[in-house]
Amino acid sequence: GVVLGYFGVSRYASAQFETFGSLRNLQVMRQDAARSAQSGFGEDVDVSTPAGALGAIPLGFSYLLFAPFPWAARTLEQLATIPEMILWYACLILAFVGVGLFIRRSPRETIERLGLTRPAKRYWWLVGVVGIGVFLAIAFGIESVANVVAPEQQKKVTDVSNVLFSHFNNPGAIIFLGLLAAVVEETLFRGAMQPRLGILVTSILFAALHTQYAVSFATLEVFVLGLGLGWLRAQSGSTLPGMVTHAGYDIAVGLIPFVFK
Repeated sequence: GVVLGYFGVSRYASAQFETFGSLRNLQVMRQDAARSAQSGFGEDVDVSTPAGALGAIPLGFSYLLFAPFPWAARTLEQLATIPEMILWYACLILAFVGVGLFIRRSPRETIERLGLTRPAKRYWWLVGVVGIGVFLAIAFGIESVANVVAPEQQKKVTDVSNVLFSHFNNPGAIIFLGLLAAVVEETLFRGAMQPRLGILVTSILFAALHTQYAVSFATLEVFVLGLGLGWLRAQSGSTLPGMVTHAGYDIAVGLIPFVFK
């Protein structure tokens, strides 16, 4: 199943790259999203050239981490996203303040404390990439057991996931969500909490955050993945490889339904 999923995602990603790999096509898509979908993100920014695309990276990165901005909300749907984004802001602030930013540590020391530095050995980047496939295999195994042992509960988990991700119905939105979750959650849990609380307690808290699944096999799945991310943080000495694994896993899980729908 994992192998089929890998090749399916690769084929789907190749087709998407042919469509959106052109900067001109990307510019048209962005303008259409800003106008028809009222996303309001940089409609006047031109990314149809390499220079324009590179120049837009700082603005795009700020939107990746912090958008939607509360003052940019115009519709009821956009207003509904504000509480969640405020929670994301709070998580990031707590991660930095909790390790003593401007109190006990300088910004550089805080970044090092959170593990937002390169791993000690380069091969940990490869381990992070391989970890995506390992996580997919673990998730597939746990879900297979859940489908046999508790099929009704597993159906409810699937229904909850479908509702939660119903608005992320295109590859761009899935990639955005995957990157955002990886950056915020890894900074908070593996960066700020784990060095003080340890892998086990941090993984329990990580699983508790995903309470939308109640207590189910999905909770066990998140807990086991948390243990894996904790091990990666402890062994590599960096939070960044775990971000690679976390983001890649979330994005793959989100894209696989597009392949098999």
